[in-house]
Amino acid sequence: MILVVDDDPMFLQQARSQLAGASERGVYFAGDATEALNLASKLGSDLSLALIDLDLPGPNGFELILEIRNRFPRLPVIAISGVAHVKVLECAKVFGAAEVLSKPITRKWNDAIQRVLKLGRQTSDATGTPG
Repeated sequence: MILVVDDDPMFLQQARSQLAGASERGVYFAGDATEALNLASKLGSDLSLALIDLDLPGPNGFELILEIRNRFPRLPVIAISGVAHVKVLECAKVFGAAEVLSKPITRKWNDAIQRVLKLGRQTSDATGTPG
């Protein structure tokens, strides 16, 4: 299961149609950090990846990445941003993002998602615990 967190309804609609086949177990959507954490807690170990927008209202994407890393240390995170500023993107990796993708959604997103999911599965297999 993949969790996509973004406060832009138009982007979520685009993500819903573009990422529908990215996970066999489904793609879930949240509009802010609180909703994302609640949903992640409900999905638990079934969650295999989180895509988090860096520019969220309230707790921003950087704060959410840190909280996800604390609560779900094995859950891979991809940061997403409409701002392609190199320092912002590098900072997201420092906060714990495995990859950083720029909006809008392109074909390279599916490649990046599959790459991160594969790495997450390999980590889970090596440790014997779910990713």
